[in-house]
Amino acid sequence: MHFLNPLFVKIKNTFSDRSKEKIFFLHVPKCGGTSIDNAISKHYSTLGLKGSNIIGLHPSASANVIKLILQTDYPNDTKDDYPILKLRENILLYFMSQRKYKYIKGHFTFSEIAYREFKDEYAFITVIRDPVKRWFSSYFFNRFKLDQHRKIEEDATAHLQSAFGQSQGDEYVKFLGGADPNGDYKSRRAIDRAKSNLHNFDIVGLLEYQEDFLKQFNDRFGIKLRLEKKNQSPVSESYRESLVTEEIKKQVMTICEPDYEIYQYAVDNFVRKKPR
Repeated sequence: MHFLNPLFVKIKNTFSDRSKEKIFFLHVPKCGGTSIDNAISKHYSTLGLKGSNIIGLHPSASANVIKLILQTDYPNDTKDDYPILKLRENILLYFMSQRKYKYIKGHFTFSEIAYREFKDEYAFITVIRDPVKRWFSSYFFNRFKLDQHRKIEEDATAHLQSAFGQSQGDEYVKFLGGADPNGDYKSRRAIDRAKSNLHNFDIVGLLEYQEDFLKQFNDRFGIKLRLEKKNQSPVSESYRESLVTEEIKKQVMTICEPDYEIYQYAVDNFVRKKPR
């Protein structure tokens, strides 16, 4: 029986890793991104240097930094998320400036600086989904999760009236348009900025058109991703449906109008093959 020299394995995988194009995955929350991230990470880890070429944002840690600096317990006692979004942008620029990372991922907002300075070094990708489905997915996940960080305590009706619940209807405006110091994520200007920024991504995937995304990814990077369901809702679909009335659905659709415009724009402009 022949055994590979550990040093040979390390060198072999190091050289193999150099052939991979660098990727930045802008992970919009509750759009199936965890499954996609795990699949990509498997291909960007090496046997000899496992994980050393991958870096990601830790959302709770970034929230704690803001707490230490501003003495605010985000998101519990502040509605202003601009400081944490700008902090995350600075973290992204720090990651990209180190040059050694092949794959960067996390809940970052689109950064004009990162795109301007690193678009030739990193391929930018993102994935979104039907915003109404994303709203409910976010609500039920945060309502019934075991982790207490940013856990929602109110029912769906009360959540619809909360600042956090209202903000979940323009998450695409925020994440794709970029952090705004005035918190402007509902205006025509903000929506158009997000739609325009979609064209800065190498791949814009949609959860409802998963096969199309996988094909585009394979065509671009030569990697066939195998997705496994991750971060699923802690409660069953039947239970979720029992808590959602038609009136609640209508209100969510109204809240999500800014994001739905962006979603429909993505369907019209970035899906190669629509299902029959």
